[in-house]
Amino acid sequence: YQRRVHGGVLAFWKGSVVFATHLTTKYLVRWGCAGFIQDAFTTPDGKLTAGRRFLAGGTAGLLESCFIVTPFEVVKTRIQQQKGTQNLEYRGPIQTATRIASQEGPSALWKGVVATSLRNIGNMGANLTCKPIFRFLPVGSQ
Repeated sequence: YQRRVHGGVLAFWKGSVVFATHLTTKYLVRWGCAGFIQDAFTTPDGKLTAGRRFLAGGTAGLLESCFIVTPFEVVKTRIQQQKGTQNLEYRGPIQTATRIASQEGPSALWKGVVATSLRNIGNMGANLTCKPIFRFLPVGSQ
């Protein structure tokens, strides 16, 4: 209700461009790197144990959180927290990132990186560890 009153119906979509770009690049990095990282963690005899699979997933999660997720989340949050639709400090993703970096320093784009990294390391570690297990489970009934 508050968002509609202060920003109109379009306020519900504040930050959606950033969010869509964030998701696209996040999944490109996540799954694009995951294969290469799994290859790096594979033993010389071609085995990828569950522990090594978790480490590979965790590494992919760390990369995505540091290079994609955290900066995009900072930019998206700044855009979404604004009230109204006129005289906005942040007008778009690139302008917002540039403004944050120039006013607060580039490191401000990585506020919250530790918490985000811990979440993504566990998420991707579990994801890649469980992926081969769930691949063989029957889906639906015939």
